[in-house]
Amino acid sequence: MIYSADHSRQMNEAHYASGGTHQAFIAIEWNQTWGKKADEEFANLYFPIGTPERSKWDVITSNMRVQLIKQPGTRQGLDGKISVFVAYPTEQNPTLYAFHVDDYAELLDLNFKEGTLIESPLYLVCTHSQRDVCCARDGLPLYRALQDEAGDAVWQSSHIGGHRFAATMLCLPSGLYYGRIEQEDAAEIHQQTQQGKMINRLYRGRACYTAYEQAAEYFLRVSTGITALDHFTLIESEPYRCVFQGKQNRHIITLNHVMSSWKVIVNSGETEGKSQPIFTLISHKSL
Repeated sequence: MIYSADHSRQMNEAHYASGGTHQAFIAIEWNQTWGKKADEEFANLYFPIGTPERSKWDVITSNMRVQLIKQPGTRQGLDGKISVFVAYPTEQNPTLYAFHVDDYAELLDLNFKEGTLIESPLYLVCTHSQRDVCCARDGLPLYRALQDEAGDAVWQSSHIGGHRFAATMLCLPSGLYYGRIEQEDAAEIHQQTQQGKMINRLYRGRACYTAYEQAAEYFLRVSTGITALDHFTLIESEPYRCVFQGKQNRHIITLNHVMSSWKVIVNSGETEGKSQPIFTLISHKSL
């Protein structure tokens, strides 16, 4: 079998600009074995198709990315309750709220901005083996290593996208995606995240940006060496030109975008690859 993560590395595919774009995340504790489409399985079980509850759930989650999370070996929830986290990964001042519910039906009536405000980061490591075997093969060792550093702030997560870049993870509330992470990176990830900084070599993107904006941020940080997440603000954006305002200077990033001539295996076990978008830097002007 061809493993997607191995093939992506062999093709020297860049992992920046591969993060998802989302306004909000909801991470729901569900200590079950996840099938290939775990979020659909969860919704079908607790909010069956055709019911008013399902209609309400679909509206609630229409602008949210649903992540299922678990910490195997622990009992479900805090004092028997189910942990739920809601994050708003805005570019500046992202927020994270925690809730503890008795039943999943309570999700339909929560005010997602009236939970307990969490000041410390949450780490979601993709270990979703039914989605792609690389997620478990590479994600489980990272999960254990990161737990040694950050303890209960680390959760196993369902599919976050980009499993060919395994091990992958999502940091909340920043919405920062990392990929091709080694176990040895765990301490640095925790340290830098606590300081409000990012690690560019692991960067896949941030949820507040589109793909080309993620590419622009990547090249901006490569050029400047600045890792503080709040240092730059995106003030203008059009394909494929982005203007960022820094603490001192304004930066104009111009990109080129093409589809790759080579093809990469996106899902482990497949035999047909797909072309992928490639973003390259044309210019960086600092004003």
